[in-house]
Amino acid sequence: MKALRLFLFLFFSFSTFNVFADSVLSEQSVRKMMRLVDQASNDRNHKVILSYLTDDAVIISDLPNKIGETLTMTKEEYKQGLLAAWSLPMQMTYYTRGLKVKLSADKQSAITTQTVLETVVHNGRLLASASTKETSEVVLVNGKPKVRRIEGIVSVK
Repeated sequence: MKALRLFLFLFFSFSTFNVFADSVLSEQSVRKMMRLVDQASNDRNHKVILSYLTDDAVIISDLPNKIGETLTMTKEEYKQGLLAAWSLPMQMTYYTRGLKVKLSADKQSAITTQTVLETVVHNGRLLASASTKETSEVVLVNGKPKVRRIEGIVSVK
């Protein structure tokens, strides 16, 4: 009986701790999520990428210097775009740098900024190179950080 009480005490103590640990965002949890998304991008794993987007996520790409338009996508449209791009017989690279995280006062959301560098190569020839200044809104959903909005200003070279 004593062992059962000890087990229950420890179980509920750790369960309570986990609830509190996931009730707010931390810089560490946001950075970890961003690293996992970066890795999934390099692995071309759309399922992992999409798992870190809210259902109502919006992705906005401003393409001023070459195309001169703004592209706004839903989560589903973003998925279709990823799959279409990755189906092409080209090599693509994806790197990020300079990640900054700013938590809201209540730690229920955060704004991240970073630079995304991408290249597209076909038959050993560089077809495109882009640098994107990306700003994302991260929110806490069921105890996990998820991206609700991504805005990128793309500079294509």
